[in-house]
Amino acid sequence: MEATLLVDAALLVVMAASYAHVGRALLRRRVPDEARRASDLFATWWLALAALTGASAGARVLASFD
Repeated sequence: MEATLLVDAALLVVMAASYAHVGRALLRRRVPDEARRASDLFATWWLALAALTGASAGARVLASFD
């Protein structure tokens, strides 16, 4: 078991949670109707980044038990 990879995975989980928090905050923010689509797309970008970072954390956990 690689302790370094587990620490890396833990940090990636924290990063993913931070990105998801930003995405949720952007989705709940009040914006004019003209800007709603752009705001939703920007929030989606943050949420996708959170998902990718979370998947990377899972890969690090699996790699640590190699």
